Amino acid sequence: MKYTHRFESVILHAMAVLLMVILGFVCFWLVVAFIEGIFTKGQFIQDTWALQASFQRAIAGVFVVLIGIEILETIRTYNSHRRFRLETVLIVGAIAVARHIIQLDFHHITGEFLLGLSLLVLSLVGGYWLLQQFDPPGVLSPEDSTQPEGEPAPDK
Repeated sequence: MKYTHRFESVILHAMAVLLMVILGFVCFWLVVAFIEGIFTKGQFIQDTWALQASFQRAIAGVFVVLIGIEILETIRTYNSHRRFRLETVLIVGAIAVARHIIQLDFHHITGEFLLGLSLLVLSLVGGYWLLQQFDPPGVLSPEDSTQPEGEPAPDK
């Protein structure tokens, strides 16, 4: 079974490197798009509607980078502890929903859509809060925190 762990490790490292390249590209694109967004048709932003649209696109881009960083953290955690943290999944979901909310055009959405979106936000935040109540952040089981990577935990 050692070869499966090696294979898994190679795949995880490849995914991490690919994600870092993607995040680097997204950061570069975000800076370029923001600078271009400040100037509309060769002129500086003239009204608040154009400013708001540029701001919404920029913040949405920042949230995309944050989602990528959280996914990279998920890969690192899985690679070192061989488990996924529910906390990270909830954070990525909350960031993705917040990004979507920022980009909404509130003039063209229904009340039912807003109700569903609010229930989604409440469930993600409520789940995160419950998780923090029962498993404070950074607390790992004793086997995870005291064992070097790759060594099995002692039997109790």
